[in-house]
Amino acid sequence: MNYSQYESDEARFRYRGQAKAGVVRAARLALWAIVNVTLVFVELVAELLAPLLLMAGAAWWALPRALSLVVLDGQANDVLRGIAARLPTDVLIMGTWLSAPKLITDAILLFAVVAVCRTIAALMTRALFADR
Repeated sequence: MNYSQYESDEARFRYRGQAKAGVVRAARLALWAIVNVTLVFVELVAELLAPLLLMAGAAWWALPRALSLVVLDGQANDVLRGIAARLPTDVLIMGTWLSAPKLITDAILLFAVVAVCRTIAALMTRALFADR
C-alpha cells in the first residue's frame, strides 16, 4: 500500500472541506449583511417617525383640552370655545383615518419595531460570530 497516496488524498479531502466551509461562511456573511442592512434601515425610519407621531398625537390630543381650560372675558371666550369646538377629532388623509389616539398607538408600535429590529440584529450577530 502506498502511504504517500493516502496522505495526499486525505490532504485533498481536508482542503475541499475547508474550501466548502469557506464558501458556506461567505454565504452566511452575505445573507447576514443583507438582512442587517434591511433591519437597520427599518430601525432608522421607525426611530425617525415614532417621536414625531408621538408628539403630533399628544399635541392633537392635548390642544382641545388645554383650550377648554382657558377662561377669557366676553367675546374672546366665545371665540376660543368656537375654535376648540372646530378642531377635528379625526382626519382622512389619502384614504386613512388619523386621530390622536391612533397616532400615539402607531408611535408606540414603531418603538416596538425598533426594539425588535435591534434584538434580531443582536441575535444574528451573536449567531454569526459564535463559531469564533
